[in-house]
Amino acid sequence: MSRSAVCQVGEGAGVPVRIVIDSHVVGVSKPDARIFDFGLAAFTEFDRSRIAYVGDSVTMDIGGARNAGLVPVLLDPYDDHAGADFYRVKSLLELLS
Repeated sequence: MSRSAVCQVGEGAGVPVRIVIDSHVVGVSKPDARIFDFGLAAFTEFDRSRIAYVGDSVTMDIGGARNAGLVPVLLDPYDDHAGADFYRVKSLLELLS
């Protein structure tokens, strides 16, 4: 991964993060698994099958997470996808419980 492809490493505006990836900078976007590879390079101490990716789009986020070998979690506050074959949460706070 080239440093020019990374938009941010380290703490952001009040939020501690390891890395931020911009699809316009790296040239690929979700659901292409390659965009996840840029981010996963900052988490080499974890196997990707143990990393959850939370998003609100079945096509882009759930599909992308699956393509990258991650555990997909859908933010589904209105229970629109009951019975789906992936994890769902109604709020980000639910991830903490």
